[in-house]
Amino acid sequence: MERLGVQVGTSDNDAYIAAARFVHEQHLAEAGLIHSFSENLLSEAERERSFALFVLSAYVSPEVIGRIAAAGKAVISDESLKILATIDDPRIASVAKTALERRKVSPAAQQTEPSAPK
Repeated sequence: MERLGVQVGTSDNDAYIAAARFVHEQHLAEAGLIHSFSENLLSEAERERSFALFVLSAYVSPEVIGRIAAAGKAVISDESLKILATIDDPRIASVAKTALERRKVSPAAQQTEPSAPK
């Protein structure tokens, strides 16, 4: 509770508000990180997209990685997901494995890599 800035003996309402504020601040921090790496995530270069993904995977919730992976291969390649599926964080690895499985069965999830500009 101290991490949330709540003193012992405060009301349930105060504790709830502090917890909601903490979650909101965490979401803002995640959004800031995603924004700062958005150019890399949308780059034509696989290397830049992979770098952004791996940095984000260390700091954002696994659900965020899952939503980014749902954008298809144009954002996260199968190779990057395969690497994420082997990392030490079981939650991230699980999200990556699930995204790979969905791509195998769902045509919508199999969006191809972006084509070179003409």
